[in-house]
Amino acid sequence: MTTKTIETSAITQVSVLEIHERKEQIAGRLAPFTVYLNEAQQISVTGGAETETTQDLLSRFSRLKYGSLAEAEYFAQHICQSALSNASFVAFLERARDENALVYITSPGIYNVPSASNLLLKAVTAHLNVALSQSSNLPTVIYTDQTRVGESSLHYASQSLGQRGSEKRSRSITPEKFNDQFVIFVDDVVISGTVANRAAQSILAVGAQELFQLFAAQVDPLFVAQTYGKIEDVINRYQITGSLESLKPILLGEFEPVQKLLRDFLCPENTHYLFDFLQTLPNQVVLKIFRAATANDFFRRYNEIYRPSLELVLNHLQSIGLADERGYLTLIG
Repeated sequence: MTTKTIETSAITQVSVLEIHERKEQIAGRLAPFTVYLNEAQQISVTGGAETETTQDLLSRFSRLKYGSLAEAEYFAQHICQSALSNASFVAFLERARDENALVYITSPGIYNVPSASNLLLKAVTAHLNVALSQSSNLPTVIYTDQTRVGESSLHYASQSLGQRGSEKRSRSITPEKFNDQFVIFVDDVVISGTVANRAAQSILAVGAQELFQLFAAQVDPLFVAQTYGKIEDVINRYQITGSLESLKPILLGEFEPVQKLLRDFLCPENTHYLFDFLQTLPNQVVLKIFRAATANDFFRRYNEIYRPSLELVLNHLQSIGLADERGYLTLIG
């Protein structure tokens, strides 16, 4: 383990959100990276290689949140290494084997377009199964999406702990096939525990025998979660600020158009700059963004705040022959 520090601003005291859990069925929670606030009011990170600094790790996490497939692989590898060397996790899999139960692995719900957590889920599933299928008689895990319904807050990451606890969020339809089986829940970060606890409640409510939760990172409640509820937004935007230029390195690499990327790309603050920016992107990248945004119904959802930007994207696709006058995509090649 290594500890690295970086300066941050002063913090504000907020109350801790209290959520009741069915703890006897939660076999464990694990995260290879911990973010906390030290006595010098600096953000510190434990975990990673000796050569990696806090700046390196926060930059990686920021890129993960905006859909970088390379960073999804990076954090998935660390999650799996930590899990498979953790006695509680191995015992969880052994109990599933002894009960002749299936082990499902899932993440927060998805409405056509993934979040960083969903990317992480796919990568973690692959890494775990590579190891489990070769090492012992422990069961491999079964990838399972949950469906998200409703609209969550556009600014959840910047909310205080009290706001997170009181907000009515979108919900996931938890598969009934989890009944009497073992479930692993994967998420990118645990801050206050609100999402993790709600997920636990819904998964156990359909009758899952046991649940184990895996995260890329956790925020130490003694240093941050109790005092700085908006730390998630600070981490998310450490490298990617939301401007179009800050998004460009992601867009020109191997990426998945995740929710956060789409929202920043199409946000009203960027509409004025979007026409010129589109000219700098490969056509297939623009097409990828458009397909994802329409799959998530961004023309109509969220009070249509993304419609003006999305119409600019459509006009661009029409101008280069990738969409017809009706707005339908044309056949390629």
